[in-house]
Amino acid sequence: MTSRLSTDPSRMACQWLAIVVLAMTPAWGHGDIDSRIEKVSRELEQRPEDAELHLQRGWLHHLHADWTASLSDYDRAEQLAPAWAEVTLRRAKTLLAASRLPEARLEIDRHLAREPRSVDGRVTRAQIEVRMNEPLAAAADYSQAREASGRLDPDRYVEWARALAAPGVGRADEAIRVLDHAMAQLGPVPSLGLLALELEVGQRQFDQALVRIELLSRGATRRETWLERRGDVLQAAGRTEEARRAYSDAQDQLNRLPPRIRRRGPMLALATRLQGKRTLSPAAAGSRETVGAFPGSTQIPLPNGESSALIPR
Repeated sequence: MTSRLSTDPSRMACQWLAIVVLAMTPAWGHGDIDSRIEKVSRELEQRPEDAELHLQRGWLHHLHADWTASLSDYDRAEQLAPAWAEVTLRRAKTLLAASRLPEARLEIDRHLAREPRSVDGRVTRAQIEVRMNEPLAAAADYSQAREASGRLDPDRYVEWARALAAPGVGRADEAIRVLDHAMAQLGPVPSLGLLALELEVGQRQFDQALVRIELLSRGATRRETWLERRGDVLQAAGRTEEARRAYSDAQDQLNRLPPRIRRRGPMLALATRLQGKRTLSPAAAGSRETVGAFPGSTQIPLPNGESSALIPR
């Protein structure tokens, strides 16, 4: 006989808790995942028509990057519980992880046809659309996800803002508003403030960027990297002497640190950067190569073809 989801409230709560816990454990080691797969497989020997167990094992296979086994379990779960929308959501996530984007898009559309206010569904479709180079569609889905839930987590706001600021979209000002709205809800989350700073520099909104640096660094016990960022913004704005003063202030802050901290790799790299920036000629200070050139940083094109690169990923 085909199993179906329990209608008993306490049983349903346990089912959904198990699935949510699985969805929130991407950091498990492969050994932990293997043991969980074995455990669920033993349970399935006793209850082979249990759709929830197939879904759980499918997600564990997803965490193991075994896409074929994962999709096979989802197929069985759907056979046992055809109306269960969670199956189509999990399948879409796995197809996305497997880079099978057109299939993922079809699957998430199926899910949203059943659950149009699914926040996770909207976010998943937005992530698929970003991968398919459809940033405007992605931004619309992030917006609807926020409307349905009232708020998103910081990573989703970052993804939304990056979709709006993508090349060819040209809605960086809207992206900044999204980030500011998020910080009004969530507080001064560094990833949100730093991306807003990056976008302001990309839009040559240098005064706003300088104000944001002051707000983001307020209360910081270590200011040397914030002073470097301030210097980079001043430098990009053509305010070379003020930039040099900011770099000198950063060097002074660095010199006050205990030797054991100054000898660490990031601090040695900072000292090298500051040395180069403090000795720039006025002509070189405005060149493309020296505008916020942090190692490993994200770059947003400036209007004249330069690049802002203020934020290490």
